Amino acid sequence: CWPLPEGEDLLERIERAREFWASWHQPPGKMFWPGYQDSLLRAYQSLGTQVSYHSMDGGGWPPMGVVQLTNPQGVTVLATVGMSVRPMPGVEMALEDPAGQRRVELAIGLRAGQVEPVLRYLSGLARYPWGLMTWFGQGHTVPCDALPGKTAVLLSKAGPDIAMPGFRGDPINLLWLVGITEAQRNQAMGQGSDSLAEGLDWVN
Repeated sequence: CWPLPEGEDLLERIERAREFWASWHQPPGKMFWPGYQDSLLRAYQSLGTQVSYHSMDGGGWPPMGVVQLTNPQGVTVLATVGMSVRPMPGVEMALEDPAGQRRVELAIGLRAGQVEPVLRYLSGLARYPWGLMTWFGQGHTVPCDALPGKTAVLLSKAGPDIAMPGFRGDPINLLWLVGITEAQRNQAMGQGSDSLAEGLDWVN
């Protein structure tokens, strides 16, 4: 059981929550989401040219999507847009300073011919933390059946380091999905994910 925040801190949280929900009910042109969505898409421009945008929210809340980009080397990048609107559950119980880790977006680099199955996988993975009341952090591994010859992905900083916008005072962590084999996943779980850091290519 966790103690309630002190009075002033609790009131501040309530007010911030009220402001957050009010920001979703503004007149067209003043609504929060279009501007935030655009800030993420602008950040992703450094990864390549946008090819398409796939909505994955089904018209519900929160709005989320996946943007597809291609860089001059022919690498396709898929990146989530909107995961960071919600803080992931459980971070505050695992870390002393959850503010730096509770908001993420996910990205993956692909060679030709793998887009459709990975797009479906990424769309499901983007809902994973709230469906299972857990969180994603650097070094975590997740089962994956969308990459040939791989059985899991390692969440890492292996991909391009780009400037991400912040959200309500929190930084946004961009975690890259790197495909790993079952043997590599066992190694990560037994020896720590740092043991896999060398030799992994961010392009799957």
